[in-house]
Amino acid sequence: SVECVFSKNNLYVTYQIGTFVYFSYYRTNIIPPSWTAPQQVSGNIYSATNPRITINNYGSVDTVYFTFDEFDARQIKWRRYNVDSGMGPLFSFYQSSRYYLKNLCVSVDNSYIYYFYYDIVGLRNQWRVNRIWNNSFYVAGATTGTTVQQKIFSTTTANNTPCTAAW
Repeated sequence: SVECVFSKNNLYVTYQIGTFVYFSYYRTNIIPPSWTAPQQVSGNIYSATNPRITINNYGSVDTVYFTFDEFDARQIKWRRYNVDSGMGPLFSFYQSSRYYLKNLCVSVDNSYIYYFYYDIVGLRNQWRVNRIWNNSFYVAGATTGTTVQQKIFSTTTANNTPCTAAW
């Protein structure tokens, strides 16, 4: 479970060790290039899995977004890291009382965080959009079939549109 994105001379990486999700980045624009100290992204209460990462590089400073499953709690969590101000608070993105959820990917623009997942019981791809500034629900949907598709890649295009490729 390792994912990374590159922006503004930094390679941002999120990864899982044991039941925790961590984050670090490699600064290529300093001499010598170096890694930042690892930071824990997940909380300490539940087991975190399936870390995903995306970036909003609009403006002069990168803001990195993470999502991961808290499998025991049947929750999806998200958090952001701003290069200038550090790690933000941990948010519950979605919780299910019936299903275990599996994190597929995340994308972001200036206003919304877009989350793609499937529930392990129903095996349906689903998506959800929340507002970044207050984590409030905006819209959600699901695919019509029962075929689970694996994420290949997600990104935000130059015109600030989130896109996800799957097979």
